[in-house]
Amino acid sequence: MLRRPAPFLLLVLALSACARATAIPPSTLVPPTLAPVAINVVTATPAATATGAPGYTRHTPAAPITTTITAADDTALSAAYYTPAIAESVAGEGAPGVVLVHGLAGANADWEAFARDLQGNGFAVLVLDLRGYGGSPGPADWEASVSDVAAAWRHLSARREVDRDRTALVGVSLGANLALLVGANNADVAAVVALSPGDDYQGVLPNFSSRPVLLVASRDDDPSYQAAQALAPALAAGETYYYLTAGHGLAMFTETDLSTRLLSWLSVKIGEAKG
Repeated sequence: MLRRPAPFLLLVLALSACARATAIPPSTLVPPTLAPVAINVVTATPAATATGAPGYTRHTPAAPITTTITAADDTALSAAYYTPAIAESVAGEGAPGVVLVHGLAGANADWEAFARDLQGNGFAVLVLDLRGYGGSPGPADWEASVSDVAAAWRHLSARREVDRDRTALVGVSLGANLALLVGANNADVAAVVALSPGDDYQGVLPNFSSRPVLLVASRDDDPSYQAAQALAPALAAGETYYYLTAGHGLAMFTETDLSTRLLSWLSVKIGEAKG
């Protein structure tokens, strides 16, 4: 059974998100001498290189499909599904899948640009509207949202074109904490990306084992920056990447390299072509 996030987590993330409603202009990366934790530069080849591999065919990216996910309490949650633009023709092999989780006062539309980047690089992508946001009925309930994210993962991993063994959760702000909690309690989630996470992780660390986790934060977003630094050493396969003045949450995508960096990391952890 999934463990509910501590009330302190909700308070910290709500205050953090409200304080950073305006995106901060692009900045330079933190020099190693300025960051107490070393910056790990991802150097892997982006997933797009898989298009030339035997057994793969490229398709024109399709428009997202509005779909419904049934929560544990039978609430009908809205989500957008992006079919992979690169499909494996080898029988029995599917595409890697990613669930994207928005933050406080967000919606699945916030992820559209990155979802299309993932789709174009061969990932199946499900973007959930948490209850009370976007097209999902309310009221908002962050405790119930933990099981909602788990339901979204089950929905994605059950799709015929998705390889259940190659799935990841990517969350932002409070959604980053939800992704971490769901990943910690589901060993079938292969990797987690947490953008601007918070600092309360009760019940998370012991369960991650050796599965990959990428933490991304900015130094001017001090609560998330400190949270990532505190969490990283306890993760056996944890990696970090820090910006200088990129702000909080999705504002970090004003850094033009972030999307490519995440695609590269995910391509190594769950998206490499199966020859």
